[in-house]
Amino acid sequence: MAKMTADQQDAYLHSLEAGGKDLGGVPSGVFFAHLWECTLEGFFSDPVYGGNRGMIGWQMIGFPGAYASYYDLVDLHGTTLCCLPRSLGDDVHGHVHENPGIPAHLP
Repeated sequence: MAKMTADQQDAYLHSLEAGGKDLGGVPSGVFFAHLWECTLEGFFSDPVYGGNRGMIGWQMIGFPGAYASYYDLVDLHGTTLCCLPRSLGDDVHGHVHENPGIPAHLP
């Protein structure tokens, strides 16, 4: 797939999404649904887990991230927050420190 053009890659992903292919015992529709879910989780997860680099996914949807307290903001309905998102891994300088040892699932 890496040697395919962008158009060929798109066409292949559409064919997986449509289903009907057998990927070593896994139906392509099932594989595509799982791939899509993992992609969304990575794009919108806290960067401390290694995805959402630069918190671009959060900035795109206006999510403020992991602040310690929303107490002052809880009653502000329909208000746009004009601040950059914060990660669980932010240090005092705003740098995110990834920690691949943090489990991304419940025990």
